[in-house]
Amino acid sequence: MNRLFRTSVLVIALGLAISACKRDNANPANPNNPGAGDEEVITTVELHFTNASDTTDHRHYRWYDADGSGSGNAVVDSIVLKPSTTYNVEVKVLDQTKTPVKNIAEEIEEEANYHRFHYTFTPAQGSTATTVNTTITDLDTQTPPQPLGLRFSSATGAAAGKGTFNINLRHFANNSIKTNVATDGESDLDVDFRLVVKP
Repeated sequence: MNRLFRTSVLVIALGLAISACKRDNANPANPNNPGAGDEEVITTVELHFTNASDTTDHRHYRWYDADGSGSGNAVVDSIVLKPSTTYNVEVKVLDQTKTPVKNIAEEIEEEANYHRFHYTFTPAQGSTATTVNTTITDLDTQTPPQPLGLRFSSATGAAAGKGTFNINLRHFANNSIKTNVATDGESDLDVDFRLVVKP
């Protein structure tokens, strides 16, 4: 395997990049950066936020690129969260060019030992200082277990503000060592959401 409260925005210059999940074809010179293999299309990334203190507060946000080309024509929802709130988040990754729709997240979970999500919030320049801290809550089957990232918790700070929420999925070849370094392995997915924290 390799690759309502909602406001839709076009991705313009958020540095968006997406590459499909690739099968293993290790680079012997650098086992933490495997070469490309067979590709699969990723058209959709869905984030399902559920307020840990109020399960009726459920928020769904989507990144959608109709043909999965990563050409910059994706439509992206703006994530809006409350201050001082912890959310439990589930990530869904789909290929909607297939009939029926292909659930890429299932394949990522099946190959959890070779995948690792990274989540980063960067406040906008000049924005009120705010924090969005993420903690991955699902693990792979290695010994000791390592983070996967299809499920995580996200805690917002007390201050309102805005910024960019980046999702970076790394893929490791079968004979390479999975690490927690965001630049190791190969990028299967690298997308940005605009994120706003407000009451």
